[in-house]
Amino acid sequence: MTVGSIAPLTAAEASALTLAADVPNWARGRSKVDGTPFYLAPSRTVTGVAHRCTSYGCTCRGFERYGRCAHSRAVQLHEQHERDIERAFAEVARRARSAETFDRLFGGPDFD
Repeated sequence: MTVGSIAPLTAAEASALTLAADVPNWARGRSKVDGTPFYLAPSRTVTGVAHRCTSYGCTCRGFERYGRCAHSRAVQLHEQHERDIERAFAEVARRARSAETFDRLFGGPDFD
């Protein structure tokens, strides 16, 4: 039997997971230039400052220096969660349609 292990979360990933819970509360906007949607992520280091953030970039110092940041990763996690929810609802709807079709073709359950 093979025993696998799960790598521990990095500090950055743990920070992004914490931030991801707040993403639905962040203000949203659209670029006047090209209409790209973005979130306004509150700065974790400077009070009263917010950064424009998407799943692929952020205006914070961390992203400018390292090409990644907890804000952007949090948006990625949030958007993935939203896609997972949409897929789950679509699957439930598909199964409901299948059940309706089955009942229409073969009759529903008879409990009398």
